[in-house]
Amino acid sequence: MSFSYYNKGDVTLLPDGYTGCSNDDNGTIDVSGTFSITTPIETGDAYYSFYAKNKLNTSWNVYGDLSITFTFDGGKFVINRDTFSSTITGNHPSLNGGQHIYCHFKAQDSGTLIEINIGGQKYSGVLANIKTVPSSIMFTNNDPRGGFGRTLVSDIFISDTEIPPYAEYTHLTINDITNWEKGTDGNYLLTDVDKEGIIQLDNEQLTKLKQTSDIMSCYLCCQLEKKGSKLKTLQFSVGDKVGTYEIPVGTSTCYIPLTFDSPSDMQNVKVVIKG
Repeated sequence: MSFSYYNKGDVTLLPDGYTGCSNDDNGTIDVSGTFSITTPIETGDAYYSFYAKNKLNTSWNVYGDLSITFTFDGGKFVINRDTFSSTITGNHPSLNGGQHIYCHFKAQDSGTLIEINIGGQKYSGVLANIKTVPSSIMFTNNDPRGGFGRTLVSDIFISDTEIPPYAEYTHLTINDITNWEKGTDGNYLLTDVDKEGIIQLDNEQLTKLKQTSDIMSCYLCCQLEKKGSKLKTLQFSVGDKVGTYEIPVGTSTCYIPLTFDSPSDMQNVKVVIKG
């Protein structure tokens, strides 16, 4: 279920309710306030990967002070500028200048295991009173100097399988969806159920990606507007792997993550609305 929640250029995909954040510095999130993400993993193992940075504001000559809070049913675990809030003692490499952070949480009867890798240095501990994986992750700029320092976050991945250190995100453009009717405003208009569309990815982008990368997973993200109750779900398939999104009435943002075995499956991408 490897799934990228935020990536370069996708500031419109930030979760509802975030405050004080904007798209900046080549598509990273400029966290001048706070935002949180509710995570879909409830049991077993939860893996997180992201890039975090306290950036120097040269106008004020101060760094930001980013904190990353993992919330559980019975408590919290926080990664601060260069320390941890609990369980793990000692300092970690400072977030000033930027660090890739990899986190693993494993729910166990003896307590939740935490394994952290920051800038290549590894740390571990057990939350003895907690036996679940995080329910959410929150990024906050705790700059005590009035918010002059800047904090940046990008390339957030959340998965129930291990995320390799070399994982990176690429956005592929959809040129067209064959068999779906496209309106003059560029949106697709559907009134009939079970009408399968063939997604036409930008072939030049896909060819280049296949030459340079091992494609492990993908996700479909789109804005939907539903009127009435006829259209129930959207199904997105890559090869023989299928993901489903239940369409609520009104406007919503659809995310469907899929993992697959062969990069060649990306040549066979379909989408269909079910009633």
